[in-house]
Amino acid sequence: EFTDKDEPLDYCHGSIYLVLEYLEHDLTGLIDRQHPFDDTEIKSLMKQLLDVMAYMHAIDIIHRDIKCSNLLMTRDHLLKVADFGLARSLRGDQLFTNKVVTLWYRPPELLLGATSYDASIDMWSIGCVFAELYIGHPIFQGKTELEQITKIFDICGTPTTESWPDYKFLPHSSSFVPEKPKPKRLREYLMRETTARKRILPKGAIELMEALLVLDPEQRPTASDCLSSQYFKARPFAPSDPTKLPSISNLPPSHEYQTKKIRREQAKQLNGGAGAGRASRPTSPPGASSGGRSRPAATGKDAAEVTVKTEIKREEDSRSPSGPPSSSKKKRRVA
Repeated sequence: EFTDKDEPLDYCHGSIYLVLEYLEHDLTGLIDRQHPFDDTEIKSLMKQLLDVMAYMHAIDIIHRDIKCSNLLMTRDHLLKVADFGLARSLRGDQLFTNKVVTLWYRPPELLLGATSYDASIDMWSIGCVFAELYIGHPIFQGKTELEQITKIFDICGTPTTESWPDYKFLPHSSSFVPEKPKPKRLREYLMRETTARKRILPKGAIELMEALLVLDPEQRPTASDCLSSQYFKARPFAPSDPTKLPSISNLPPSHEYQTKKIRREQAKQLNGGAGAGRASRPTSPPGASSGGRSRPAATGKDAAEVTVKTEIKREEDSRSPSGPPSSSKKKRRVA
């Protein structure tokens, strides 16, 4: 509804408010409550997510903050992607800030300082979500950018000129990439973590995770590639209608902010009111939409992220005719 600003009952002062439907869960809330996702449910969620991203990327829109708490789900297993506060169009020729994507889901090229990137950054985040649904926790949990890239290298190995030819051209490659190489052990890590949870990964799952979590963004599959992978061709198949899956209407609403509140209250009881609990998940970088609810401050966030608002303002200015001139460096387009 649009109102004239001169109307006496105008309380919004020209702002537009969108009220969307309520979805009972987000994936972080369900994971924190140890909801037992089965193989069919995970495949259905991944298919829905990849369908959304294939559409977005086809029209040159990147999300830039894919994570479990931004993936909402109804009690009937319908998934919706939320929080487009950091989304950008790839059309035109401009550089972007690398202070995007919540730290635990941020791809290595951004951690190494890339400002020219494409939809492959979303695909890395999708790989992190995919792994998290199976292992029950975020796969890479750093408190700073340096610790985050170190954890990635510990599992995915360090880059070489053969595995990632362009990595040495990134600003932080000389300071963040260790001299002593580390081997890739992603497959072994996933097998160990799922075995500990008494799970067996279905056919094609590890191969798809390995493809999504490859260091070189040029080698990551597109969302459409993923939908054509062996994972979706093997049993159990993703249902064409997710609402046919068994309803989880018996579960109370499960959202990240609710489970954080529960953990804080439990920590206070355990510590006699002292309050300290286990480390919180990092929040979206400043500048992202919060979906209308307040977000607790992130703990252990890298000091560099204090500058994110300035970075995003500079990014927006660079797209404006009156803003600073854009760099001549060309960015890659979505394949």
